[in-house]
Amino acid sequence: MILLEGFSVAGVVYILDKLDLFGSKWEKKIQRINEIFDQRSKEIKEGAENIEKNVLATLFEQKSNFMDKIKELNLSLDNKNLDKANEMAFSLASTFNINLEYENLDEFLDFMDNTDTLVF
Repeated sequence: MILLEGFSVAGVVYILDKLDLFGSKWEKKIQRINEIFDQRSKEIKEGAENIEKNVLATLFEQKSNFMDKIKELNLSLDNKNLDKANEMAFSLASTFNINLEYENLDEFLDFMDNTDTLVF
């Protein structure tokens, strides 16, 4: 008889635990979900900050490179060094992924002589 009472008490406790009348398990689940979301939010913010830093560093490097090419182009033009100016113009074109149909001054002059209409 005592054994039967023990099993029935254990069964009732088990059922009450599964019913979670006071919502203690639900609160723990909600707390854990909030922790996961907070951690993920923090990771996303850190990732965005890292991307922003990398983008700014790349943009600064590209701007510096561009300004150096412009200075060198202007200096070449001031010194009437057309070969160097032409080289810098091609370098600037490649910076902007512009594919020119010529690679030097002679090819450019041939292109201009043989082209009726320029299309931009």
